[in-house]
Amino acid sequence: TVDPVTRAEGVSVLRKYAERKDLTPDEFFHLGQLAFDQGNYAEAETHFALAARPRPGVAPRHMAGLVRAYLALSQQQPIAPGQALQLMARAEDVVERMKTTFPRTWETVREEARLLHRKSKDKAAQAEFEDAKKLFDQARDVVKKFPGWDEGLNLATKSGPLFEEMGLVADAEAAYTKFLATSDIPAKHAPLAILYIHQKQPEKVIKLAREHEKKAPPF
Repeated sequence: TVDPVTRAEGVSVLRKYAERKDLTPDEFFHLGQLAFDQGNYAEAETHFALAARPRPGVAPRHMAGLVRAYLALSQQQPIAPGQALQLMARAEDVVERMKTTFPRTWETVREEARLLHRKSKDKAAQAEFEDAKKLFDQARDVVKKFPGWDEGLNLATKSGPLFEEMGLVADAEAAYTKFLATSDIPAKHAPLAILYIHQKQPEKVIKLAREHEKKAPPF
């Protein structure tokens, strides 16, 4: 499934075993991720659900995949309002299960923040702006309660990207700027530069690149 030439064959083999429920949690998750990446969210939900069912070997990432599938399905159009609410409720149930089973993991924090952010957007779409802001602030606070969210690589690989995903550009910029100031990695400017690319601020990207070109490898 890694090689594009043989991917279809690999997926076919995995599906045959999946039909007999004869895959490990990691294998079900991998098959679900392949479907998710292709936009086949219904199939992804099926495989993620099997990956996340309680049994030895289940990890936070397996349950996180199921949350992502429910959130993605709830945004597909056309969809009945009742069905969207049902999918959101399922996502919330999985997040609650994660908080009980894996309360201290980043995956749990990330999916709870994503769920709160999505609920905030739904409230804003209904013109319930006060509730939307409360949920939005809760999503930010959940991230900032994670131990080490503002330290080391977490700034570049966990909290920063999640802030950016949720539209918290100022928080993401602050995280990447702190990473730039405290890291010894040669390409420590890369996360901040990529943020500026996404924000269509090429002059800042060029400035960073020139400041670090002598020590950093091309990227």
